[in-house]
Amino acid sequence: MSSTHETHAVLVTRQRVHDVADAYDELEDRLLGDGQRGGHSAPSSRLPLDANAVVVRTEISAWATWCARAVMDYRDEAKQPWTPSTSDPAALLREIAEDHLGVFFADPVEAGEFIDEAKDFAGRAKSAAWPTGARWIRLHVPCPEAGTDDLGRRVDCGGEYRMWMQPEQDVLGDMVCDRDGTHRITPAEWQRAMRRRPVDEEAAARLVRTLRLGRMSA
Repeated sequence: MSSTHETHAVLVTRQRVHDVADAYDELEDRLLGDGQRGGHSAPSSRLPLDANAVVVRTEISAWATWCARAVMDYRDEAKQPWTPSTSDPAALLREIAEDHLGVFFADPVEAGEFIDEAKDFAGRAKSAAWPTGARWIRLHVPCPEAGTDDLGRRVDCGGEYRMWMQPEQDVLGDMVCDRDGTHRITPAEWQRAMRRRPVDEEAAARLVRTLRLGRMSA
């Protein structure tokens, strides 16, 4: 693989691993009920959990464990031991996608196998979690809203923006906080806000890349 193709492959694969993690959250929400994990779907979109969805959810959990073990074995051989910071399958996959994806691209043959595996998992996971194709896209942009505690001290929201996307959607919707749905902003408003403060070029580039890759993989 050329360096340009390799970089594109890594970016696409990272997004697919994130897609699998998001699908796991959705399937878990539907299994446990909205109140126990926070409800990642739009309320009107929620569907009952069928037998296939249960199987896919179990397979995602097993895949997350396999990925973590692969990273641990690789790091052990490199004398740089690593211990996952979480046992939650979705959080584990996100941690691997952001911090350890290079492990699966160290060998060209294994990289090709992992790319195909991530593509297959993402396709099946999204079909099980969102049969209609409509879903939330995580934007990896922190919500800037804040409140106050009982002592009047500022308390940052701590959430991140996401966007509800549907197949063949031409117009981008609002960016909505995943912790408080009343915290929302349009992409145009976010862009204007960025002009009024020091530009975080990395965050802006990541938002554009996430929306592009998210729509490509929808």
